[in-house]
Amino acid sequence: MGEISLQSETLRRRWPWVAGIGLAVILLCGLCVIIGLSVVVARQGISTGAAIALIRVEGVILSGSPPSPWVSGAYSERIIKQLERADEDGRVKAIILYINSPGGSVVGSDEIYRALRRVRKPIVAAMGDVAASGGYYIACGADYIYANPNTFTGSIGVVATIPNAAELLDKLGIEAVILRSGPRKAEGNIFEKLSPEAREILQRLIEDAYETFVSVVAEGRGMDEEDVRALADGRVYNGRQALELGLIDALGDLDAAIEKAKELGKIRGEPRIIEYRRPPSLWEALLSGLAQVPRIEHLWPQMLEVPSGPVLEYRYVVP
Repeated sequence: MGEISLQSETLRRRWPWVAGIGLAVILLCGLCVIIGLSVVVARQGISTGAAIALIRVEGVILSGSPPSPWVSGAYSERIIKQLERADEDGRVKAIILYINSPGGSVVGSDEIYRALRRVRKPIVAAMGDVAASGGYYIACGADYIYANPNTFTGSIGVVATIPNAAELLDKLGIEAVILRSGPRKAEGNIFEKLSPEAREILQRLIEDAYETFVSVVAEGRGMDEEDVRALADGRVYNGRQALELGLIDALGDLDAAIEKAKELGKIRGEPRIIEYRRPPSLWEALLSGLAQVPRIEHLWPQMLEVPSGPVLEYRYVVP
């Protein structure tokens, strides 16, 4: 009995320390969240004065909205909302579109481009490592385009990836039965080889999307469509080549883009840079010092990309 009483007394003495440590951890977590939110508010520029909105398009371009507000990715609806917010924000005099993307969804790229054309304020595009295919498509919606000399851009064209497991199923002795209402229904599914007729239909869709791409470049860059077609065989160009071909306006980095945005927006002095970003999660706030560590949410868009049939993309595909 004496030993049990001693253990109980020890636990009673330790409990205030345990509770105190737990409370301190909770307070620290709350402080981190408050600091994180304060940083976001400051970057959004609560004070008055001229500002430039910085909108980032990073990663594969996807159409629609993310499955959760905490999921990263270049979703068209997210980018369009940021553009609309910048266009309606009285403090913002110009917009910088920072692009580091190999492109992606045909629909998503076109939605972003159309939104850019609706914006009433000057837009300067600044390219990162890669702004190719759909990344270049949306850049054509800007008033001025900068690229690094070694940026990969161009890749004007369309690609359709059609996964097929017909031969594998044959080897495994598995038969897929597909019931359909017409001969062309379910063409391009993973269980059957693509027929010549289906290939021809898909090729026409690809060519139509290609013509749209050509017209967008011609419109955005003030070029003749035939001149664009001469460049639009799908190849990539570096920044220097793109400048010589008229695909961009100048070589420069984000700082150069800021100076151009100041000029186009008629901003005197140093503007504030506004980014419309979501607040950090508790985990992100606690690990803000480890921001460079890849997060699983960055991989979700690619993990969720499981097409059930042919998907057209304005996308630079590395061999």
